[in-house]
Amino acid sequence: MDIKTTQKYWTDYPLFPEEEGKLAPIREVKVVGYDHNKYVDIIFDGQEFNIKRGYVYYNKQRLRRRGRGTISHTHAIYLANKDQRSN
Repeated sequence: MDIKTTQKYWTDYPLFPEEEGKLAPIREVKVVGYDHNKYVDIIFDGQEFNIKRGYVYYNKQRLRRRGRGTISHTHAIYLANKDQRSN
């Protein structure tokens, strides 16, 4: 997949305590950091969160199986470095 600077990403991970144990809404997020293992830093609504990379998707849809449609290790590294370069 070509890396696009205008690419949008989504997550259905429960970001707030009141959502734990419930089906969280699908939200558009910005990827700003990556630990080079399995966690990414994302920004949603001005707040930064740290979640597993497997919960960040290329498409605005819920995935039945993790892994297909999630951002890749290489893409996460690119996004984290791109954000650092722009500061």
